[in-house]
Amino acid sequence: MTAISERKATPAAGVPQPAPYIAPRVNLLPPEIYGARAMGRVKRVLALCLVLVVAVAAGGYALFSFALSTQEKALADADAETMRLTAAQQQYAEVPVVLNRLEQLEAARQQGMSTETLWREYLGYVFAAMPGGVKVASLTVDGATPMLAPAAPADPLQAESVSRLDMTAVSDTLPNIAQWQDQLDTIPGFDDVRVTAVTVGEDTDTATPRFEFSVSVQVTDEAYANRFLPNEDEG
Repeated sequence: MTAISERKATPAAGVPQPAPYIAPRVNLLPPEIYGARAMGRVKRVLALCLVLVVAVAAGGYALFSFALSTQEKALADADAETMRLTAAQQQYAEVPVVLNRLEQLEAARQQGMSTETLWREYLGYVFAAMPGGVKVASLTVDGATPMLAPAAPADPLQAESVSRLDMTAVSDTLPNIAQWQDQLDTIPGFDDVRVTAVTVGEDTDTATPRFEFSVSVQVTDEAYANRFLPNEDEG
């Protein structure tokens, strides 16, 4: 075939072409068959949906069963641990009782020693402050106790105190009473030192003058030892 013949066989542009021939067809199937086919498709879809629902339900049940099993195991472990701790606690049942008893004893010791005064040390201060030649004839201490409040001072002009020290001293010479009193006032815890009486007499054995002094000292709570107070670090 030549190029000329090919051009002749090609239809001209813009010329409408006839549609292809389609032989007519007639549907002779009854509508029941179409309905049955449609119902079959619906059933298959429903069956597939049912299978999916069952699969999802089975998966959910499996997950729930696994979670429940895990929780039951955790609960069993917790119960076992509780029983173990309870059994171990029985070994130390007496510990709280002992600790409570120790606290009671500690509180009783603090209360009982709350008015403790180291009188041996203080009497050393008193003797060291005495003038030369003065001797102690008698010495008494009257003060508060853990169960008894201190007595009110006999002289309303005296300050309140926790204890009172009364001393009688004798000497063959008359010392510097003011200086002696000032030295006693410098002792920590001592307050309102007074020489309340001076009696001039004569020693019957030696026929020499004899001086007798009555000294009173108010003792404040600064004299307390406070050895058993709780430390601030311990609360």
